[in-house]
Amino acid sequence: MSFEESMTAFYVGFAEQQLDQVCQSLSGMRLAIQRDSAGDAEAAAVRDELLRACELKAAGLRDAALSQLQSACAGGDVDVDAALAAFARCALLGAAQDAVPRFGACLTRIFETQARASLDRVRASKRGAKVNEHGYIDRAFYVEALSELLTGATDIMNAVADVTADPEVLRPVLGPIHASCASITLEIVHMYAGDARMTAWERRANAQAQRGSTEDVEADESLQMMDLFLDELAFIIRVLVSYTAFLTTVCDGLETQDESGGFQIKVQEFSGVYLVLERFYVFQSVHKAAAIAEPQELQDGVFVSSIVEDVSFVLNKAFFRASQWCSQYLPAILALPSRPCVIPLSSIDASTSNGKDGMGSSRLDDDPEAEQIEVSFSDMLLQAVDEDLEQSLQEEARLIMTINSAFMSGEFVRTLEDKIASFSSTSFPTDVPILECLPTPIHDMSEAFRSIVANEVQEVLSRTLRKRLPQVIQRQMAEQFQYVLTASQYDVFGSQGSPLQRLLEQEVMKNRELRRYERALCNAPFEDLIEAVVQDLTSWLESALLASRKPCNDLGALQLEREVTDMLARVSTLVPQKSLRAAFTRLFQIVLILNLLQPTHVLDYLASVREELSMETIETLLRMRVDFKPESVARAMDQMIKADAKAKTLRERGVSS
Repeated sequence: MSFEESMTAFYVGFAEQQLDQVCQSLSGMRLAIQRDSAGDAEAAAVRDELLRACELKAAGLRDAALSQLQSACAGGDVDVDAALAAFARCALLGAAQDAVPRFGACLTRIFETQARASLDRVRASKRGAKVNEHGYIDRAFYVEALSELLTGATDIMNAVADVTADPEVLRPVLGPIHASCASITLEIVHMYAGDARMTAWERRANAQAQRGSTEDVEADESLQMMDLFLDELAFIIRVLVSYTAFLTTVCDGLETQDESGGFQIKVQEFSGVYLVLERFYVFQSVHKAAAIAEPQELQDGVFVSSIVEDVSFVLNKAFFRASQWCSQYLPAILALPSRPCVIPLSSIDASTSNGKDGMGSSRLDDDPEAEQIEVSFSDMLLQAVDEDLEQSLQEEARLIMTINSAFMSGEFVRTLEDKIASFSSTSFPTDVPILECLPTPIHDMSEAFRSIVANEVQEVLSRTLRKRLPQVIQRQMAEQFQYVLTASQYDVFGSQGSPLQRLLEQEVMKNRELRRYERALCNAPFEDLIEAVVQDLTSWLESALLASRKPCNDLGALQLEREVTDMLARVSTLVPQKSLRAAFTRLFQIVLILNLLQPTHVLDYLASVREELSMETIETLLRMRVDFKPESVARAMDQMIKADAKAKTLRERGVSS
């Protein structure tokens, strides 16, 4: 309606003493002025004057509005909507302050009646609740009652706040409602704490925290009850905190109407108990998971410890407390290689064992008595061999499971870190990031798991390839590798392959152990394993080459370059997503020196080769070239020493300046 239409309706209602029409018209006039405030200033001034005149006339109806409010609030069965409408009319007519005592008392009485009814239902539910075999009752009615009580209080407060925003009116009306709500809420919460045995749980958690022992683990039923209790407690805290936050949005200072401060104290108390018990629950759950850990097949042939999934599940429930489980989880992962568990072995390993049994059973003697003795001895021998093989395979399988478990744990920790960071930036954008407030930095946890993977990869290699491959390379370097070549020999090696290429194919590319690891490890740890193998391989080849001082001519140097390049290409096929070139840096520098046309040409590459190789190594490589004269090598070394000393002096001057 326009301003003029609202003003006409006002005078009609005023003449007929219709309070509803008068109030609606006044409201319409005010809205019209606000809507047209950007228009003609002179017309706006006229409308303001007309509105003030109407408000002065309407003030004469305040007594009638207060009388209607008194009637609406009288009696035992009060219509809340009618009382709110009567109060709204008083507020529009400027009589809100006069209406506060009666209206506030009416709303307080209505709310207290509803709140007491909720409390009575809680008591009745408590009396009728059945105790389960663990001595607990179903406490869902507490949660429902608290939700109903606080929702009812917020609904009433919102309705009053929609009528007026004057804090001098809201505080005396809503203050008693909040005080009543807080009182009954505290009573229900106190009853809940007793039935949930919160004090006993807290005492047990504090005792465990002081003791720090991991010997005693709560029973499954106890952990389930604790989990349920934490769910309930978290919900109660959430509704209490939400209600507290709501009070500040309705009216400043409203929360102070609870003179004893019991409501706020209870929120803080429950928050503290929740944190203590959440830590206790995580501690017990993680320790339980470590105690019952067993192999779990992640995918075909890839096993991890069940502790990874169990702990991930627990920590996803309470990721705010994630750093608290460091002291439990890492030792559990580290202890996996020594845990007495049986891991299913691959079909290849099983067939290998069966093949050995078949070979042993065919070695029999014709004499029956001798046959009986021979078979008995053979069976015993084969059984001992099989037991050793089985034990060795189980130890290796546990190492592999440790690597997989640590890797998956690290992935989970990184996901958890991202989740916490996202939550922190979204919920607390102006506060210190939660990740910076944790007792144990999550980044340190990720590094710890990464370190476990790296250490166990080294352990796996120490048990397998490192036992024999260095000796094989040294022996073949001395007996078969040849680098003083004729043109025809160089061509033959190019078409048929060299001894080094055949060794690589047999000992690495077709290595059964590496193939087994490829099937049993997750992708990333297997790539780390291959990277470690390649680093060892290049180091062993370099050591064998330098230790033997293998003679070499120009074609032999070209052959070595071809072999090293081919080696890089071949091993890279094992891990196509990862670059292995860094492991070949020193070998390529060695190849570079061996392929020089003259010893003095090393001066052109001195800066780069000195980053990887010592002067002694460079001299050894130059003297390995049979077509380099000793005096030429000596002259080149003298020039290198002088150039190296000069470069060192320049660097020192640059640092000092």
